[in-house]
Amino acid sequence: MRNLQIGVMLLIVAMGVAGCFNGAKQSPIPLNNTVSADSFRLRRTTKIQLSQGRTLIDISEQTPYMYIYPYGVEFMDGIEQPGGYNILFYCDNVADKILDRNLVPEVEKQCKIAHEDALYFWTKTPPSEFTDEHGKVWKREN
Repeated sequence: MRNLQIGVMLLIVAMGVAGCFNGAKQSPIPLNNTVSADSFRLRRTTKIQLSQGRTLIDISEQTPYMYIYPYGVEFMDGIEQPGGYNILFYCDNVADKILDRNLVPEVEKQCKIAHEDALYFWTKTPPSEFTDEHGKVWKREN
């Protein structure tokens, strides 16, 4: 009975490994420098200098999930501190993650400004093209 269990386990592992190497392949990058709207998400990073050498990092990203994120914009916020210590948080609940009471009002104010600016950027002036890290310009399909 023990040999049968080991044999079944080996068969399952072999089938799983085979599936990993023979699975569906990723689709190639579209030609002619165009991409469909659902194949990529644009991201915008804003850095704002705070007191005591800290930097607020606000990342906003277009998302198709309008029912989850207001205006279809997802936010990720954080603070880079001297010494390499970073804090990740939501601007709606800054005091949950930041222990320095003097820093909380400053971060709340700058977060609000960064979020309003990002919402204006994504809703009023959405980009139709972008340049990747290799300098190639991509345009969105209509």
